[in-house]
Amino acid sequence: MQNQASAVAEDRGSTDEIQGWGRKCFVGFNNTKAQLEKAGDHPHLSLTDLEIEQARFKIWAGNLGVLKSGASSLDARLRDSRVIRSSMLRLVSRLAENIEQSE
Repeated sequence: MQNQASAVAEDRGSTDEIQGWGRKCFVGFNNTKAQLEKAGDHPHLSLTDLEIEQARFKIWAGNLGVLKSGASSLDARLRDSRVIRSSMLRLVSRLAENIEQSE
């Protein structure tokens, strides 16, 4: 997992940003979806199920401002709340890592 975090740090500039991990989730969903479309449904994951989870992520991330930049971003709004920011960062990074493992 440490190698994955290092790779993301190179891609996004910093593993300290919720936005960077959120984008990694978004890309991971798209990559996994493309693979399922190409290869057909996996025994444990159908294309429909993946699309539902991707839609749920988009709604959740949109409501919280995970993918936004500037003052309206979740990173900016949580800058003074170290505990909550750390929890959100851990949550989104784990999701990104799990999506990447499914690719």
